[in-house]
Amino acid sequence: MDLPSESPYSDDVKTANEFDPKDYRGEDVRPKEPPEMDLPNESPDSDDVKAGNEFGLKDYGGEDVSPKEPSYVVVKDREDGKPRGLPCNSDRNLSLATLSHTFPGATGLEFKDPKAEASRVVMFDSARSLFMCPADGWKNQIFTAIYPRPPPPQPGVIRITLMPEGIVVKESNISLSENVITQEAVKNLFSLPPTSILKLRYGENEGAKWCDLDSTGSFLLPEGWSTMEFFVDSRLPPPPPQPRVIRIKLMREGIVVKEHKVPLSGNVITQNTVKSVFLLPSTSIVALRYGDNEEAKWCNLDSTGSFLLPDGWPSMEFFLDSPSPPPPPPQPQS
Repeated sequence: MDLPSESPYSDDVKTANEFDPKDYRGEDVRPKEPPEMDLPNESPDSDDVKAGNEFGLKDYGGEDVSPKEPSYVVVKDREDGKPRGLPCNSDRNLSLATLSHTFPGATGLEFKDPKAEASRVVMFDSARSLFMCPADGWKNQIFTAIYPRPPPPQPGVIRITLMPEGIVVKESNISLSENVITQEAVKNLFSLPPTSILKLRYGENEGAKWCDLDSTGSFLLPEGWSTMEFFVDSRLPPPPPQPRVIRIKLMREGIVVKEHKVPLSGNVITQNTVKSVFLLPSTSIVALRYGDNEEAKWCNLDSTGSFLLPDGWPSMEFFLDSPSPPPPPPQPQS
């Protein structure tokens, strides 16, 4: 009786398969190499393509993906005038962020158009925050950064109290746009004479400080001056020295012959002045004294031969002694 082929699960077949690469039907069951297949180009996300792109290789579509050098805009600052190259984006436009990074606070660009007298401003796309490339491009041109104008200074008010000799006479306020006030402005504020001597101080008692003067003679105010109170001390300059008067009496043999008052600016009077006042000859011998009788004192002469007057001379009385010159000797008779 013909028996059917043994089952592949029989022990004999299993044992045979371990040593014979054929199955129970006689087919070769050894593993075969997979057939070769044409694979498409690798994905651009693969590691090999990414690594290749870093060295300027092409992508899976054959296009060059190596980085390209951007175009630059040459921009300078008005203050230092040093030009700097700023990179554009792929559309040849310049971002406001790039400009502000190199020139903090800049909000615009301008350039000199050789065909026009005035400078031209680069168009700005506020929606995308981009400076649009001019029609002639960025090359062969130096652009200047534009900064917003600072707001005008707000005027502050200074409070000043006029205090001559420590007494409050008048208080007034005046608006200032900076930390300087001229002496003329203070004088006009309080209707002071032009020749007044002023001092401006702040603080009270032992903590008081005086404001310094600048090269023009104006008061320099400290920081926070608009919240402080100031005091102005005013005085008139001392009057010019008035000429004082010396009273002199011409004495001849104890008799008052003539009296004169002579204005002087110091405590010295020359002999020539005395002789001129009393119409004495230039050869006269003169002596000047003060005091009466036994207490009389003679004025000394300085190195020039002038009389030195004692302290308090304007309130004293002086006497001039001038003996008559002796008669000339008789002429010999022939």
